[in-house]
Amino acid sequence: MWRMLNDSRVYFFVVALLSASGAASAASCQSSSLTGFTSSIDLSGNGLVLHWALDGTQATLRMALEAKSGSGAESGWISAGWSADGRMYPADCVVGNLPGGEIGAYYMSGYGDADVVPTSSFSLGSAAMLTSNGGTIMQ
Repeated sequence: MWRMLNDSRVYFFVVALLSASGAASAASCQSSSLTGFTSSIDLSGNGLVLHWALDGTQATLRMALEAKSGSGAESGWISAGWSADGRMYPADCVVGNLPGGEIGAYYMSGYGDADVVPTSSFSLGSAAMLTSNGGTIMQ
């Protein structure tokens, strides 16, 4: 679960994803199928699903990104990022890898490998990589 406290960029990220997917209307959002999340939206029509829950009391947004491959693959990666202007960089991002389930918080200043560096500008909380029903979930 990603925990980002008092960070308006996170809300921009969710709104930008919803707008970019053409699903900005409330009618496009659905209840989440994942435990601990309230809402979800299929961003691509091909199984890239964003799940979220907002806790206004603690000013916390919890998110999970699910990639449904259908292949049952137990390796690969999944990533999500956000920036103040909606561009790929400069941006904060979260990257998760399988196998092993490593998840890291990074800052991107460009397209090259050397431009992606670990950051402590936000907390990942109890982040986890899971496989379920032929898909990969980063939460």
